[in-house]
Amino acid sequence: MTYRTYIKVVEKLKIIFSIVFLMTMLYLASQGDRRNYSPTYLQQQAVFQVELEKRINDDEKRRVSNKPRGQRLDGVTSSKSIKELMEGFRGFL
Repeated sequence: MTYRTYIKVVEKLKIIFSIVFLMTMLYLASQGDRRNYSPTYLQQQAVFQVELEKRINDDEKRRVSNKPRGQRLDGVTSSKSIKELMEGFRGFL
């Protein structure tokens, strides 16, 4: 084998090995997990609606229960508001 034919063979082998290497890399890269785990728009919208309803209900409960009440009056619990309790003590205070 002459030097020129040896160089031609080496050049052809370089091309073949580079093609095989690229094909192997493309094959390995394509084996990744292709599933899309992110929720769809409709799922995101449903979750948002549920959370929004929950927040609204919590806000309404807080508004209703935010009214100040006399919790203890000498150990007795009461459901009357503070204004109703204070009416009897108006002249006293």
